[in-house]
Amino acid sequence: MRNKKGFWFILALVIVIFVAGIVVFKLLATQENAKQIQNLDITNSKAFLYSSTTAEKFITTGSFYTISKQNKVDRALGTKGLELGRILLADTGVVINDEKYRYSVTDKAIKKTKRQTSEFTGDLVGHTNGYQVELYNSGYDGDGVYTSNLYMSKDGKELLKTLPYFIIGSGLHDGKLYVMEQDESKLALHEITLGAKFADTTLLTLPNNVEGFSLLDNFKFSGNNLYMPTRQDNTYTIMKINLATKMIEDIPFDSAKENDEAELLMAASYRDSTHLTKNSYMYLSRCGVLYTFDINAVLQNKKELVPMKASTILTDWDQDNLYVYRQDEDDSYLETYDFEAHKQIEKVKLKTSYISGEYIYDFKMNK
Repeated sequence: MRNKKGFWFILALVIVIFVAGIVVFKLLATQENAKQIQNLDITNSKAFLYSSTTAEKFITTGSFYTISKQNKVDRALGTKGLELGRILLADTGVVINDEKYRYSVTDKAIKKTKRQTSEFTGDLVGHTNGYQVELYNSGYDGDGVYTSNLYMSKDGKELLKTLPYFIIGSGLHDGKLYVMEQDESKLALHEITLGAKFADTTLLTLPNNVEGFSLLDNFKFSGNNLYMPTRQDNTYTIMKINLATKMIEDIPFDSAKENDEAELLMAASYRDSTHLTKNSYMYLSRCGVLYTFDINAVLQNKKELVPMKASTILTDWDQDNLYVYRQDEDDSYLETYDFEAHKQIEKVKLKTSYISGEYIYDFKMNK
């Protein structure tokens, strides 16, 4: 009997210690996440990073970093984290999100606003027609239907709409949101009217087989045309859709015989690996090759531009340059490339101190 009492006493003690440990860990994490730099210099920062633990972690954390003109990386804000979280450049600063909150970060203050629901994986953030738009793949509801949550904020008011499908790609254009739905049997392009006159219209259903189809980056737009890179088995294409006529052109630009070779043709980064200028559309592959197409999605040039030996590569663009954030095992770099001249302009080593266990999910130049 004594042995049994001793066993239950030890078990209870272990449980109490375990629970106490969790409480203390959460308290410390909360205190750490509350820390921020007193004098935020968003205006004069040259770039930003957002990192997070993955969604399945029991306790999640996230970090928003600034990169100074002296190439120093500072942790400006700790958050509860958001896998695939994004950075939105706003008029007076930046906007980031974690599982529960939206943070508007300026030089003078950080405004924290609680969203209507919790989210665990990000997809898209942007501005159009005065609306701040956020889109999340949210998971299965109580009826077993996969849902995605769409938040539309304007003049301090937030509207939440739930879309009853899984989204693999999206983009904002001409005051509307376009999303690609994927389920087991179909791929469908939706056109969504935002705001009080909200409407979700299925614009067209793609003829492609769902099996073996991958969308490699979010949408880019020019006039009535939507552009997106795809992988269909081991063939890579630029799909061009005329939103007015609903005409689809699916133009192959590369292929591979083996899966290993095909993997090298995937997008360099899981977002922002494409860029659209007035006269051309560009796609950067995982092996560092820049494919340049004309506005009709016809391949004009294929040339290696970016060395890809790194554990993490994230990209951003402006009208003249491609920017690459590169993280190796020990060091991080910020690189600038002239995509027209196909040459590297600058490479600087960053002075960094990152939070262990978090992954860099977004990188934005301050432009």
